[in-house]
Amino acid sequence: MISEIPDDVSEIKHIVDVVVVKNPQTDLAPLVRTESRVFLLYCTRKEAKDILKHAQQLGLTRKTFVWIAAQAVIGSSLDAPEDFPVGMLGVHFKTGKRP
Repeated sequence: MISEIPDDVSEIKHIVDVVVVKNPQTDLAPLVRTESRVFLLYCTRKEAKDILKHAQQLGLTRKTFVWIAAQAVIGSSLDAPEDFPVGMLGVHFKTGKRP
């Protein structure tokens, strides 16, 4: 379902929020009580494995949630670690000069 954006954008209180995760076990817990369903993951692959492991334990990787990962999370491997949720989207940019 697509919602219309109100003409008066001052009605929109909070569109994007940032959560800096230093300890996934405690820092992700507040997300369970929010209406957030889309998460942008910008970190290293190692950090992502730990974050997503704890997110799964909190129920934040069910099919009602979307995780979008930056290129550093994806890396060069096409094999996803078991801690990555099925359906996670990865953004990979082609770097370098175009011919």
